[in-house]
Amino acid sequence: MSRTDERRLGLTVPGPTGIIWSIKDGERVLGFECPFVVREVWFKVEVKLPARLQAVAEFIPPGKAVADIGTDHALLPVYLAARGLASRVIAVEKAPGPLDAARRAVTASGLDGRIEVRAGDGLRPLAPGETDVLVLAGMGGRTITEILEAAPAVVRAADTLVLQPQEPVAPARRWLIENGWRLADEELVEEAGRLYPVIRAVPGEAELLDDVLLEVGPVLTARKHPLLGRYLDGIIRRYAEVLAGLDRSGRSDLDERRAAVRARLERLEEIRRCL
Repeated sequence: MSRTDERRLGLTVPGPTGIIWSIKDGERVLGFECPFVVREVWFKVEVKLPARLQAVAEFIPPGKAVADIGTDHALLPVYLAARGLASRVIAVEKAPGPLDAARRAVTASGLDGRIEVRAGDGLRPLAPGETDVLVLAGMGGRTITEILEAAPAVVRAADTLVLQPQEPVAPARRWLIENGWRLADEELVEEAGRLYPVIRAVPGEAELLDDVLLEVGPVLTARKHPLLGRYLDGIIRRYAEVLAGLDRSGRSDLDERRAAVRARLERLEEIRRCL
């Protein structure tokens, strides 16, 4: 039986990981027990996003044209298109395996009229003004800055950047502020026991912050985010291990580095006490 036949009969059709297609007539799910021929059905693509991608999706203004850079299996584009949250989505991927998986997912979802999968590195496959929102998730902060730096015209034409940087995070925040972007909102989300920051930036001037706030997150700190204590504990633990290693070395030529790490620890612990 072809997938088209399965859809016509009203089956629940299994798709790529994380995606399920359900045939519905209005709000009533149709199945084999349906005794009549269904002349018009529509299928709803239900995508369950990982927690960090769900947080990314919630930072995307509805109705915009979106580019998802490093889309992997295109979960986010399918989610946005299926729910009508984006006018169009361009999914960009450079790795051959994930690129093929993204194309299969989009084709299988039936949303290829609203999602375009493009092969390429970073923002290079995009023309300035093609999309309003640029999403870069699951990359290191330095990698994100390199991608943004390489396509200034594309970045300037966007009105929203949604970033989910991995460590180190501070370079991404620093680049945004130094290049005319304001940190409009930040979120911390837990997935598989780890905490991930998500950033929404919009054009605007902002005061350059000290390195500690760039690492921790100024909006998270101002809001006293409920997960910030745990997030800070992890950062403090890493710097304490660095300081212990420097102390064990006994090297006098590392005194300046030792003093800098100790000062950063004191600043982090001060923020921790204020929560």
